[in-house]
Amino acid sequence: MRSEQMAWFIFSTYLKRSKIEGVFKFLKTELGWESFQVRDFLDIQHLIVLCYFIGGYFYEIEDQLIDNEWMRQICKLGKGKVTKVFFLRGIKKIAHYLEIKQWMEDNYLSEEKLIELFKNQLEE
Repeated sequence: MRSEQMAWFIFSTYLKRSKIEGVFKFLKTELGWESFQVRDFLDIQHLIVLCYFIGGYFYEIEDQLIDNEWMRQICKLGKGKVTKVFFLRGIKKIAHYLEIKQWMEDNYLSEEKLIELFKNQLEE
C-alpha cells in the first residue's frame, strides 16, 4: 500500500472514532450503561450493533431524514429540529417511557393508581 493510501486509510479510520465515542456516550449517559441490566454478552453485543446501526444510518442519510415523519416526531419529542442530538433525546424519552411502563406492569400499577400514589406523596 502506498504511503498516500495508508495516510488516507488512517485518517478515515480515525474519523470514525467520534462516531464510536458518541454511541458509547449515549449508552452511558442517556441509557444508564453503568447500571446496565443486561448481563448476557450476546445481548450486549446486539444492543451495541443496533446503536451503531442507528448512528451510522443517521450520519449517512441525515439530509434525507428531515422529510421522514417518524424522525421528525422523535426529534420533536426531543424538543428540537431534526438533528442527531434531538433524535437521541427523543430516543431517551421513549426508552424512559418503556422502562416506566415495564415497572408499572411488574408492580401491577395502573396509570390511575400511579397518579393516586403521587398525589398522596405530594399531600404528605
